[in-house]
Amino acid sequence: MRELFAKLRKLFVFQRGNFFRGLILGFLSWAICEPITGEEEAVDAGLYLPLALLITGIIASFPSPKHCFSAALGIYVGQVVFMAFVPTGFGSLWPITAIFLVPAMLISMLGGLIAYIISRKRRTGNQKSTKDKE
Repeated sequence: MRELFAKLRKLFVFQRGNFFRGLILGFLSWAICEPITGEEEAVDAGLYLPLALLITGIIASFPSPKHCFSAALGIYVGQVVFMAFVPTGFGSLWPITAIFLVPAMLISMLGGLIAYIISRKRRTGNQKSTKDKE
């Protein structure tokens, strides 16, 4: 049980690289929504937002997957920055949308956990192949 908590604690450690990758990807996921879907806001674009959050969570977390919370936080902040500073249909309602996006961080976290699992599998696979060569 103690090992589980130690692993979970590592997921919630702040890591700047993941945060800034997430920040950029979160901003871009909203910026490219209209050209891709035709909808001005990602929340109105159906499955676009959940898929974008999952994919950006994987990409932002992959260089350092054990710090996937930092990537998810960066993705969230990037989305909020886009809503706050880029004029769209939100007007003065963007703070409400930002609040409703908090649970969507879980989707980005899932992407980060996928990146973590992939990196662990690759690492253990590399260790096995190294042992086989010896």
